[in-house]
Amino acid sequence: MLIRIMMLMLVLLGNSAFADSEDNTEFFMLNFIPQKYWDIAYRTGQRNKAWLYINPLLERNIVIKDEERFLEMIPEIATDEAVQRLKLQIENIIIDRYGSDHLAEIAGFFRTPFGEEMLSIAKDHNLFVELQSQSPQGGPIERWRSYLSPQERAQFSVFTNTPAGKAFVTQTWSIRRSLHYQFWDRYLWPAPPLNSPYIIEIIQADGILKFPNIITRQSLLRELGATNP
Repeated sequence: MLIRIMMLMLVLLGNSAFADSEDNTEFFMLNFIPQKYWDIAYRTGQRNKAWLYINPLLERNIVIKDEERFLEMIPEIATDEAVQRLKLQIENIIIDRYGSDHLAEIAGFFRTPFGEEMLSIAKDHNLFVELQSQSPQGGPIERWRSYLSPQERAQFSVFTNTPAGKAFVTQTWSIRRSLHYQFWDRYLWPAPPLNSPYIIEIIQADGILKFPNIITRQSLLRELGATNP
């Protein structure tokens, strides 16, 4: 039994060494964040693609004067950019909550044949289809164990008794619950930059935005022109 445990841990650590943080967060999101939440994010981004610019503009004492024209000049790509910024924010939350080392070991475990089998069981039984469960007790990880044989539960316990495994058990519920609000609440979305070509075009157009004075407008255009991607 000790040899089997050691072999499992060597595989786990070996897989972890070959994946960077971005690969590991992508792996986590693919397996523990249902696609429907990204669909929700895209719809939220579509509804709020203009609204997201209000605060960055207000911070410079600039208000939207003609909302209809402002919205017309915001292209569809703004939604894709907003969802991508949200994705990066969520990746950072996952890394911050687990820690990059623990996240690497968690992803490494679920990349093993046994880990892949567990992910298949989770998918078959819809264990992670909702981000917001009532409590960690009786949640998806606890229900997961009920679908395992005694031998498989013992094998899973080898992982959950490691520091990374304990982090997975104790943190996953709260991480996924907090991410639920990231998708739904537009106030939690990261603010967009103002140096995109379409925002610069809006600033240059007359009658869409109201500036404190002409100097503010000219200074902002110079600033954004210097940082335009």
